[in-house]
This record gives sequence, C-alpha cells and structure tokens, in this order.
Amino acid sequence: MDISDLMRITGVSRKALYLYESKGLLAPSRSGKNRYREYSDEDLQRLKIILKLRQLDVPLSIVAKILSNPENADLYLQACMEEKKRAITNLFFTMGQLAEIIRKMPPNGSLDDFIEVADAAFSEEQQKKLMYKIQQDYPHEYKRRILMNSFEAFLDRPLDTLAKREIWQQILDLNEKVITQEVLDGYAYFYGTYSTEELEQDFLLRREYVISVLKYQTEQELQEKAAEIIQNALNTVRNPELLLAWEEYYQLFMLPMLKVYDNDMFTELINKLSQTMKQYMDKFRSINVFFEKMLVEKEGQQIIRGFGSYLPRGEKELMYFDFYNQTYCKIVQKRNEVEV
Repeated sequence: MDISDLMRITGVSRKALYLYESKGLLAPSRSGKNRYREYSDEDLQRLKIILKLRQLDVPLSIVAKILSNPENADLYLQACMEEKKRAITNLFFTMGQLAEIIRKMPPNGSLDDFIEVADAAFSEEQQKKLMYKIQQDYPHEYKRRILMNSFEAFLDRPLDTLAKREIWQQILDLNEKVITQEVLDGYAYFYGTYSTEELEQDFLLRREYVISVLKYQTEQELQEKAAEIIQNALNTVRNPELLLAWEEYYQLFMLPMLKVYDNDMFTELINKLSQTMKQYMDKFRSINVFFEKMLVEKEGQQIIRGFGSYLPRGEKELMYFDFYNQTYCKIVQKRNEVEV
C-alpha cells in the first residue's frame, strides 16, 4: 500500500509518518523511478503498536526500544510508569506548597509577608511533611523504591527470561506483604525529597561502589577497606552534626529496613537472579572481622564510646554504614554545596 492508503486506514497524518520514519520506527520499502514509499502489512502492524503506545504517552525513544526488543517491553513500560509517577509526585508537591502559602498568607499581605510564608513552605521540614502525605497517598511507589534502594545495585543481570521475570514478581509480591509503615516513614524522611537526578546518582554510586568492593582479592585490600570505615567512623564521632545525622538514619531507617529485608526468602530470591549480593556479603564478612579487631585499639575505643548503641555491628549493619557514607552523605553534601 502507498502512503495515502496507510493514512486512510489509520488516520495518521503524513507529517507523523515521516517523523516515525526519521526516528527509525518505520522503514517502508521504495519502488519505481520516483522511489515512492510502499508499506507492508508488517509496517501497518508496527504503526498500530506505535499508535497504541503514543496513546499512553510513551516517549518515542521508549517506543523504539520496545519495537527493537519486544521481550523487554514490560521493563521499558515500568521505567516509563516510574517517570510518570515522579511527575505526579512533583505536581502534588508543588500543589502542597501552593496550598501552604495560600493557607498562611495574611489578608492584604505585603511582599515581605509573601517571602516569609514562601520561605516556610520551601523549608526542609515542610518538604518532608509534604512527602509524608504523598507517601501516604502513593505507598506502592515508595515500596518499590525502598526495595530498589536495598537491592538494585546487586542486580547486574537483565531480566531476560520468563523465569527471571517470575522471580522478580515474587520479590515484588513479597515486598508488598512485609514492608512496614515504619520503613515507609523512614524512607520518606531521608529520601523523599530526592530529585530524579539524585535517585539516579544514588543508584550509580551504589553500583560503582559494589563493583569496586568485588574487585578486592587480598587480605590487605580488605584490611585497608576496614581501616577506611574506621576513619569514616572517627570522622563521624568527632563531628556532633554527623553523629546526630547517623543516629537518626540508624534508628529511623536502617534498623527498620533490616528487620524487613534480613530474611532468607529475600536472600534466596535475589541470589537466583544474581550472585553479586552473596559475593559482596562474603567480602564484607571478612571486612567486618578486621573492623572488629580494629575496635579494640585506642581509636576503636573512641568510636565505641562515641557511637554507643548506634555503632554498626555485624557485616550487614557495617555494609549499610558504608553505603550511607558512600552515597547518602555525598549526595546531601553536594546538594548543600549547590544551595550555598
């Protein structure tokens, strides 16, 4: 069929067809001296898929990936949905700030009144309150984000088979059952104000860091890593603000999260998808041995006294303390530098 036939059958404009062709979504054959476009039944089928995806407001870049790798369509659509959820969250966040300003703005107020009210609406405390409300309205997104925060850095293999996708669905179902309000509140408190860019940065830092730890081969490298954690702990003890921040993180997020995810069912399912977490924990088990030995030394005793009951003990708590320093602290520090 020629382009006129395709336009008549589908109702798509000539301009749109040319756009899809320029993006590589359609590739009609050419015939005759004038090289007229000829569309096959396969082209018609692809166009129907394109139109369905565009009705869902799926970007053309994602449409191209789905057409090229239809077996991973669910993963691409999931990423698209997460982006839309973030957009909705940002919209509700802005609406909440506007509502707060309207509520507190005095009648016949001045520009100075507006500045004062707006500053309060944009304060970190108010932002966290708004994120709590959004989290209550959209708990499922937070549940998945907490799961990804805990395990995504270890999932270095594509879900490229039906069996793997079924295992991932089991993980999601289990997560829905066991996640607690305490964990949701803790996540909203510490990560609720993260931008999309900061969430991506957090993941990249975690993934790069996991890869670096897996490269450790000798006892000396593991011992040096333990010494690095000891130094970070000393820096924390010597800075009251850092110590208070860690105590909050430990109590409000890390401990509740470990209660949820430190179970054999999650570990077994994650290990079926990738052995990376098991290998990483084996490394940290050895690092923890060196860490505990260093605690008996003079500086170690200073750490024990300073941290008190918030001292990370065992390889899992130590791992989260290290993640906290390598990701969360760096992102917050970078954000503060930008604000200054």
